[in-house]
Amino acid sequence: MRNEMVEKDNLKDVMKTSIDKILLVDDETVNIYILAKYLKKNNFSYDTASSGEEALEAIKKEEYSAVLMDVIMPGMDGFEACKAIHRIKPEVPVIILTALVDDDSIRYSFQAGAIDYIKKPINETELIMRIENVVKMRRAKKKLKNIFENVMNDLQLASEIQAYILPEWIFCRKLLFASAMYIPSNKVGGDLYDVITLDENRHVVYMGDISGHGIQAALLMTAVKSIIQEIVMAEKDSFQPHAVIMKLNKIFTKTLFKQNYITLLLMLVDFEKGKLRAYNAGHPPLIVIDKGNVKKVAGEKREIRILATQGGCPLGWLASFEYKQEDEVVADFSADTQFLLYTDGVYECLNKQGEILGLTSFFQIIKSDIPEIHAQLLPQQIFDVIKGKGYNISFDDFSILSINAVNEKKEKYEKLFIMKSDLALVGDIGRQAEESILAWCTDKEFAMQVELVVNEVLNNIIIHSQGKKEARKPIAVALKLLPKKQNKNEKICLRFMYKSEEWNMSQVVKQKLLEE
Repeated sequence: MRNEMVEKDNLKDVMKTSIDKILLVDDETVNIYILAKYLKKNNFSYDTASSGEEALEAIKKEEYSAVLMDVIMPGMDGFEACKAIHRIKPEVPVIILTALVDDDSIRYSFQAGAIDYIKKPINETELIMRIENVVKMRRAKKKLKNIFENVMNDLQLASEIQAYILPEWIFCRKLLFASAMYIPSNKVGGDLYDVITLDENRHVVYMGDISGHGIQAALLMTAVKSIIQEIVMAEKDSFQPHAVIMKLNKIFTKTLFKQNYITLLLMLVDFEKGKLRAYNAGHPPLIVIDKGNVKKVAGEKREIRILATQGGCPLGWLASFEYKQEDEVVADFSADTQFLLYTDGVYECLNKQGEILGLTSFFQIIKSDIPEIHAQLLPQQIFDVIKGKGYNISFDDFSILSINAVNEKKEKYEKLFIMKSDLALVGDIGRQAEESILAWCTDKEFAMQVELVVNEVLNNIIIHSQGKKEARKPIAVALKLLPKKQNKNEKICLRFMYKSEEWNMSQVVKQKLLEE
């Protein structure tokens, strides 16, 4: 008996933490009287409506825990009223009260959006138990919804933190600039990449992919990135990719990974010597695009080299695994070379037919499907082609990192300016663009036009992005002097890039710059 009393008290605590209000809808006064009596006796508050139209007006103004709906009423019947309530507030449960218990009536009730039905004449015990069940279910759904919203808010915060940890979509280091695209499959993910400067000529570049998805992979990614930074800097004077990976593997297997692992492509790029040294631990191979004089296959726009196709196993599999120096890849590169690192989410995407893109087709995209590669926008160009072919990239984290050597000879006629999204910095970029034009030609009026257009477009980009989470993203301005034709004035190619996409200038601005 005591246990039963405790259970009843607990039920009351759950059910009556706040008084639940029920809307009674019936055109018969006697029915309303009976229902109201039952509800009041069981500590429910209530409002009444004598028609479907009155019920809709009440629903718009008040919050109800449930609606008790008669079916046969003048004007809008109970089925139509139930449909209308479901359209206005789908979260409000409706219980149909009817003397019609044939199959069609039951089907119409549920098709209209009712959560339950009660046969007339009404039994008090049945009525109260069904209301309490419906109310409990509604409270549980509301609680789950709140939990879900809190989780999604936490995920959004984690996503913003992760965005700070990873490099921006475009960034510069001595003798290189890089552009990247990172799209996690679910707010946060386990892909990571970075460029670590050892000295003015040597940079360490890596791309990793932690097994799993979501919060667990993201938390591991944060720790892994910090450890990689620490080990790389400790080995900077005598950096060898295989030795660094060996140390990382021992740390990860003993202290960090229990069920997870990471694939990793780690490379040392020496711009003074024009040498690349890379080690692949279970990661997709490195793509090298040489923009110089390279033989091409018929029908292809460019040739690519596929390097570091083999190596060791992923980090975290075996603490005793020996990563050997002979498995490192050493290659030459020129000032026109572009390196492409990526994760398997880029080519393991599926189309509507369930067909996987695959590595071979991905390589072909680089070779043939991009008419002209823009160094700063290659990750976005690849993404656009893959999406254009009908592939869904949402099943896995999607990451691409493009590393570009700075061609000092071309720098005389090409400039890349990268700025924070800050109106106070616009004037300085405009002046630098004007100075670059005057260094190329003596047309002061043309140089002033360029400065004005740069200022105008940058102001437009920044103002347009204000108040959005992307407002902190850097802006890139690429300025290129085009070859001068006979009896023609100078022309330039001016491109603005924001969030890894090209910003479309108005045709008026373009025409203004390209006038002869």
